Amino acid sequence: MRHIAKTRELFERLLESEDAAGRGLAFERLLGARLTADGFTVHFNPKTARPRQTDLVAIRESQHFLIEAKWRKRNIDVGDVDNLRMRLNRIPSDIVGCIFNMSGYGSGAIKQVESDRTREILLFNAAEINSIFADRFDVHELIRRKREILRVEGRVWFDDPRPESSARRKNFPPTCREFRTKTGAAPLVAFPSDNDETTFFLDIPETGAIDTFVSMELRLALHDTAELADVLETIQETVGLSDQGTFSIQQLSHAWYGFGAQNFLDAIGNWERRYSDARLKSPHHSEALVFLDRSGGALIALTSRQRVGDSTFLHASELKIQLPGVPVDLSKIQELARKTGNPDALFQTSLGSGLHSAHFKTGQIKLVPHSKIVSADHGEEWVSGIVAKNPFTASRIKRLAGGLGEIFLRHLSEPKHLLCAVGDWYPLRDEVSNFSVRSVFGTSIGHVPVLNVRCTWEEHVLRSKDTSVNEALLAEIPDVIEPNDEPVDRLSHDAPKPPKKKRR
Repeated sequence: MRHIAKTRELFERLLESEDAAGRGLAFERLLGARLTADGFTVHFNPKTARPRQTDLVAIRESQHFLIEAKWRKRNIDVGDVDNLRMRLNRIPSDIVGCIFNMSGYGSGAIKQVESDRTREILLFNAAEINSIFADRFDVHELIRRKREILRVEGRVWFDDPRPESSARRKNFPPTCREFRTKTGAAPLVAFPSDNDETTFFLDIPETGAIDTFVSMELRLALHDTAELADVLETIQETVGLSDQGTFSIQQLSHAWYGFGAQNFLDAIGNWERRYSDARLKSPHHSEALVFLDRSGGALIALTSRQRVGDSTFLHASELKIQLPGVPVDLSKIQELARKTGNPDALFQTSLGSGLHSAHFKTGQIKLVPHSKIVSADHGEEWVSGIVAKNPFTASRIKRLAGGLGEIFLRHLSEPKHLLCAVGDWYPLRDEVSNFSVRSVFGTSIGHVPVLNVRCTWEEHVLRSKDTSVNEALLAEIPDVIEPNDEPVDRLSHDAPKPPKKKRR
């Protein structure tokens, strides 16, 4: 099991490698190591098909497999299949050809395998390879199934289900916020990005605000959005989810932000539509996913990466929990660790405050709103936040360096837009002017930098005459107010003071 875990870790690192030349050889070696762990006898660069070079020969239970390991940008085409067939024609007829490929397969290549079955060729795609390294199923059984379907039904088969997130909808807490753009309500907003790591949370994180805080990291063996939904449901059933959850999805040149667990799942599953709407021409082969929520005093961060393309799957998934101080009752967190396959997980204690803050004068850091963040309260829609172009340019950060902590110097200038919480909400029907940043709070949970940006506005431009808000508030006041048994201190700082009498 330790050997399998190590190959999994190395494979996940390889998934993010941009070294195309070295990646192919490393993949070949890792695949051989993984097959060895599954009981195959593996020979590297054998002389089986001389004078043509072969990557691997794997043997198990007297069955021989000639294996080509491919990891490149272009799809496997007819020529690649023909090359393997030429190798197979030089060797005994009971040897089966296999292509383990991390890019896609062209339709011509698949038809070639299906139409000419004089020599068996089995095709493995990226999602299946990811599942092999994740130890989700036995390689020998996968080979048996592929051979059976190719022989009996005459077709290439991939074990690559792609369930839509809507098919696995859970009863998650409805989000308390939504975006309001010029075209109406929207579950998420999208902007150009430089692949920054920053995530926003519209409530100040309590974690890290005191001198001691603890954290726990849980590894998650996730493959698709259905399994991700199951983990979110497990979090909800144990430590709890709130209506304040927020998420970010980062591509190489674009970022998406939104609220709520279900919107998060839907956005992941609809990656093709997101890319189309953003007009992405050359997206990276994977995107970074972050979901943040707060349960009691705990800050929860679920991170993952989604590989996109012909084979779509999740990898490098982790759940991080951070709490202010050592919790008295660990039962719920221990239950979550056990249900996610981490029964031996332990808390790590950190000393010193992990919450940083910076404060600014009204009007010092001006904001230009792009869209509004709306919350409902007392039957009224209120502007509780805005999305604005990031005013913290690199040059401004440099000028402010003396008053900013390390987390702000590194991450505050990265995003092109900021999600800001409005300290003094105003009705959606109203119009206000002169937004500016009042404060920024920042912390890190694992490797995820989290910012809470708070802003204010200066004056009304248009105040609504609608009295429905007052009527809703008046309706909650009882007709009869019972007298309080204790005297009220009318001179306290919370009560208005009586006017001073003028001297005669």
